[in-house]
Amino acid sequence: MYKFFTFDTSIKVGDYVFSGYHEKDIVFQVTEIKDRFITQEDYDRYQTYRESGAVGDAINPLVQLKPIANLSIRTDSEKKVRASIKSLDGGYLIKVTPELINEHIIRMEEIKKLLMS
Repeated sequence: MYKFFTFDTSIKVGDYVFSGYHEKDIVFQVTEIKDRFITQEDYDRYQTYRESGAVGDAINPLVQLKPIANLSIRTDSEKKVRASIKSLDGGYLIKVTPELINEHIIRMEEIKKLLMS
């Protein structure tokens, strides 16, 4: 049976996340989580649901995100991140942890060493 619910349920409103849909350079803050379920219309329209789902089954929530920071080395660090709210399927989200931030720092330090040599 195909899993339609891949959302990390530890993610709550106010948490910081990366989007696997984007390039994982932008840190977002979760502003709203809207639960979603397979509707009769979804079931009738999408073959995947008919093959392995049922009306009423939970699917990934729709999550509203506010951009907080851009960690990309390609952007001007003095520019502010555009504050537009984005909505995204919750299955794409990766909760920000100190370990993930440390990975970014390590990559940046490696790039700096390369450029300095």
